[in-house]
This record gives sequence, C-alpha cells and structure tokens, in this order.
Amino acid sequence: MEKKHSEQEKFCKIFPKNDFEIITIKAKLKSNLITGIGESHPHEVSMLFEHNLGIPYIPASSIKGLVRFVHTIFQIPEAEKKGLIKNGCFDDEEDWTLVPELFGTQHKRGKVIFLDAYL
Repeated sequence: MEKKHSEQEKFCKIFPKNDFEIITIKAKLKSNLITGIGESHPHEVSMLFEHNLGIPYIPASSIKGLVRFVHTIFQIPEAEKKGLIKNGCFDDEEDWTLVPELFGTQHKRGKVIFLDAYL
C-alpha cells in the first residue's frame, strides 16, 4: 500500500507547480466498505479489487462523481436565488456553477484530476 501511495505522490509531482495545486485527503473508514458491488459479472460477487495488488479501491471516477454531486447540491441555493429551478431541477452544467470548468462536460475537459483511492 505504501508503494502505491508513493507512486501516486510521484505522479502528482510531475505536474508544474504553478499550474496545479495538489490536495491530498487521507481518511479512515468508520465502518466496513464493499466497492464495486454494482458491477456485473456472471461468475463473481463483483467486488472491486485493484488488478495487480488485489486490494480494494475506490475508482477515481466514483470519487469525481461524488465530489461533483456534493458541489451541485451546494449550488441549489444560488439556483433558487436566480430562479433557475424548473420542475425541481436545474442545469448544473451552466458556467455559473463552475461544473464545466472544474469537472468537465461531454464537450470540455475539467481542470480537476482525481486519482483512485486505495483502502
């Protein structure tokens, strides 16, 4: 595990310091976690393990999705203030939300890079 974390740190150091800010979050689970149970495979229980090390991990795409969801939730008061909520929804990919800039869209790459989390 230490080697994997070290490799991730080395990867982050490749990026130019003036253009990127590295934010490392270390957390400890309060309860058990099973990853990948939504994946379908006819012969396995579909738990998600890192291919080479055989350890559980949370894919970067899942972390990105969660962070984007929380960011969007925090945009609701602003959307209400601007009168943008229609039928209980608003377009979270409008520029004012910063979603396109931070997380990207189907047509634009975001500025934030997420890495897998190893447990």
